[in-house]
Amino acid sequence: MNSHIEPGDIPDMNTLEIAQIYEKQGYAQDAHRIYAALDALESTPETRAGLNRTLDFKTVSEEIKPGETRLRALLEEWVVLLNATYRINNYKKLKTRLLSK
Repeated sequence: MNSHIEPGDIPDMNTLEIAQIYEKQGYAQDAHRIYAALDALESTPETRAGLNRTLDFKTVSEEIKPGETRLRALLEEWVVLLNATYRINNYKKLKTRLLSK
């Protein structure tokens, strides 16, 4: 069972606005995943521009650096998972509050 959740894995969160927010907050890799999911559904100038803006950041962050240890890679994955879990929980709370009104 894969418990690793990516922003692009949740269809309700795959919006241009969410991708732009992620990009502005510095989460280029998350923004890139959402732009890619949106572009796969319907390619628009906005999604292509977003893909191009975030591609450089994604490539740099995914390069394997000399001397990088497995522990460091696992720690980075853990931080990403923790951050995604936090955001998903906040999204669920917000959704519950909005639906209860």
